Amino acid sequence: MKKYLLLLGLLPSVAAAQQISSPSSTNPLTVATAGANALTGTVSETNLAALKIPAGSLGTNGSLWISCLWSYTNSSNAKTMTIRYTNVSGSTSAGVIGTALSATTTAAAQTLNIIRENNATNAQLSWAQAGNTPFNTGGTTATVLAVDTTQDSYINVNGTLANSGETLTLQHCSVFIYKN
Repeated sequence: MKKYLLLLGLLPSVAAAQQISSPSSTNPLTVATAGANALTGTVSETNLAALKIPAGSLGTNGSLWISCLWSYTNSSNAKTMTIRYTNVSGSTSAGVIGTALSATTTAAAQTLNIIRENNATNAQLSWAQAGNTPFNTGGTTATVLAVDTTQDSYINVNGTLANSGETLTLQHCSVFIYKN
């Protein structure tokens, strides 16, 4: 399978590159980070990766499966991992696809979030709980999004620290794009 490397020079805090694989009849289109990106020195929400979802790649009933591996300082201070889906690269203020994951006295996390088109190219649903519990039951309804997927859109992988002296690292993130 051919691999393509797209250089992103949009934001200094965004991972320097992403890889995109070519889809086939048996494999989805895959967009992934091309290396780890660490956050330290700030308590503001910061974009660690902006993964571009090409216009028209979902159709009306496609889905995005976002798989991330994180590591962080093991302490009682919160490290918050947020996934946003918008038409804006690097967004830190809109498009939260579910509850952000907040971790304290552990050292790593693996998350899986799924966004599903809802029979239209501008209507999506996602599980409202944090990405570390992608398969579960819950007392909340699905998160409703309205991203225009006929245009390029972005999975924005963000982090926030409670203590600027600690570190939160996005080790790797892959987005699997399934078109209906």
